[in-house]
Amino acid sequence: REVNAFGDGAISAYSAANKVDALFMQPLNAIGTAMVTYVGQNYGAKKYNRIKKGIKQISVVQLILITIMTIAVFSIKDIFIHILVKDPSEDTIKYAPIFMGFIALSQLALGSIFLFRNCLQAAGCSMHAMVVSIVQCFTRAVFAITFPMLLGIYGVAIATPISWYISAVLLFLFTIFENDS
Repeated sequence: REVNAFGDGAISAYSAANKVDALFMQPLNAIGTAMVTYVGQNYGAKKYNRIKKGIKQISVVQLILITIMTIAVFSIKDIFIHILVKDPSEDTIKYAPIFMGFIALSQLALGSIFLFRNCLQAAGCSMHAMVVSIVQCFTRAVFAITFPMLLGIYGVAIATPISWYISAVLLFLFTIFENDS
């Protein structure tokens, strides 16, 4: 809703950036989904050290993948704009790199959410994951309403990434806490 106030160019730029986000989200989501089985099996077998080792190893894989995806977004963002938006306006060309940049820089948080939320659920800690999901929805809504009033178009661009980083930190802390108990 708040992006509408910035006009059609901002709307199409936001839409294009969200399509790029959806594209890059898929491998991160797949990794998180794979961790459900891995953690579930090892948790059931009480092989907690394997879980910790697996989380560390897959975090490295995610970091490499995110680095490649981020470089891709910054390197070919203009191509993405022209592929995803038919006849982009000057405003679309102006705003899309802003949205895409913040989305690219937030993939670390998003990958962490997929990883840690799925690990917690597989270890029987669904309540932790659900609480963080509620926090994420709440913060995202509050930020989406307030940030554009304070920061203009940049407020629109950072509202969701900041809620992702808050959620990622909370999920990380719950995962660490769960592993120590």
